[in-house]
Amino acid sequence: MRGDLDGILSEKGAEALLLYSESFKNANMYYLTKFLAPDPFILLKKVDADPVIVVNQMEYPRAQKQSIVKDVRSYVDYKYLEVVKTAKEPHLGTMKFIANVAKKELGAGTKICVPHNFPAMTADVLKEEGLTIKPMFDVVEKARETKDAQ
Repeated sequence: MRGDLDGILSEKGAEALLLYSESFKNANMYYLTKFLAPDPFILLKKVDADPVIVVNQMEYPRAQKQSIVKDVRSYVDYKYLEVVKTAKEPHLGTMKFIANVAKKELGAGTKICVPHNFPAMTADVLKEEGLTIKPMFDVVEKARETKDAQ
């Protein structure tokens, strides 16, 4: 992975990284994926494991071609519509969807790093779903300081 992200996560006591953002304005998301998307998508990265991105169905073919992340999945793989429909509000459904994906891919007991600007309501829903969320400063930024061949 780009920079020494695994080392930085371990140093900060985290076992995984979770980002949920678009990559047009979020330089960290773009840095980690090299995929430009106007709509938010999920990036999951466990220490010592390859990253995974989960994108909406419309962006899926393009993400497979353009992203440096090899494991690209679609919202459909995680039954997005079914999850969203179970929530009282669509926005809460999306947050619950993110929680379901994170729980499945990272595990409920995993210490998950999220950036300091991660949406508070989403973090609350993730915690309610049993995930351990740790907001941290400068994880991806520190990795970006080290230039690599990619």
